Amino acid sequence: MATIVDDDTPLYDLRTGGPLPGAAFVALVPGERAPLLPLDLPDGLRGPARESVARRQVSDLLGLAGDEIELRPGHGGPDRGVWHSTMVVWTAEIATWRARFVGDAPHCLAILPDYLALPAASDTWVIHVAGNRVRARLGVVDGFSSEPELARLLLAKAPKPARILRLGDPVKALDDDLAALKIPLHTEAQAMSGENTAAPRAFAHGELRLDLAVDPQRALEGLLKGLVLWRLPVALALSALVIWTAGNLIATTDRQARARRCAATSSWPCTQHCCPTRRFWISGGRSRRRWPIGNARQATPGRKHRPLSCSVRLPISSPAPMPA
Repeated sequence: MATIVDDDTPLYDLRTGGPLPGAAFVALVPGERAPLLPLDLPDGLRGPARESVARRQVSDLLGLAGDEIELRPGHGGPDRGVWHSTMVVWTAEIATWRARFVGDAPHCLAILPDYLALPAASDTWVIHVAGNRVRARLGVVDGFSSEPELARLLLAKAPKPARILRLGDPVKALDDDLAALKIPLHTEAQAMSGENTAAPRAFAHGELRLDLAVDPQRALEGLLKGLVLWRLPVALALSALVIWTAGNLIATTDRQARARRCAATSSWPCTQHCCPTRRFWISGGRSRRRWPIGNARQATPGRKHRPLSCSVRLPISSPAPMPA
């Protein structure tokens, strides 16, 4: 069953702590510990091969072994098989988060980095500041959490959007950078909706595909177990299909043999008694004249024509026995 999360779903921030909600909620972990990293991957590379190349690139970039990190392919693109960013999480930390929220909190719907809880829209920056911490969504694919100084550097290198939604506390240096871009700046998401644009929305762009509560290895093992359970029914179905096909082939061959025997039996009296040798003689003086096709023998006034006569000479012979 698909997990349903919307703007009204309660959020639990691991950084602030406190008691866990009694109802269904989404757990938020520090975005700095689960960053989205851009990758240089060819579009023709897909599936496990793409993930393998991405893991090698991230391992070389961070200087870590493959088993020390867990990767989640980026989300939000038009083609889910082609992604150019991946979420990187340390294996030890993600195990701690799963033990905290999956094991002890049955109402936890998902575990996500906190920047993915922000509303998002295409070609839109959403920037939220709380204290000395910035969370940002850059379109529907990218995002980060960092200190204001690092956030300014990341925003300066990012492609410029068509509009900006600024939320949270004011930060003079950051706000000056945004004002210098000369891009429409909004402070409320509802004011950004128009005829051709939609207001930014939270959890509406495939963020749950990056759910850290899901263990990919366990999901793969569960899939393999399910395939093993279906192995016997599939084998029986294939066996029944083979038997049915063989029966149809045998029945078709038998019908064809009966048709040939019936044809031979039906033509036997004619071939044995009427014209066993199939030799014909045409008699008549005018039979050797060649006539054009169509109405060739035109009647000549005052001239009589002898009609053609055809006779069949049948030799007398004893009939052959009828075939069985």
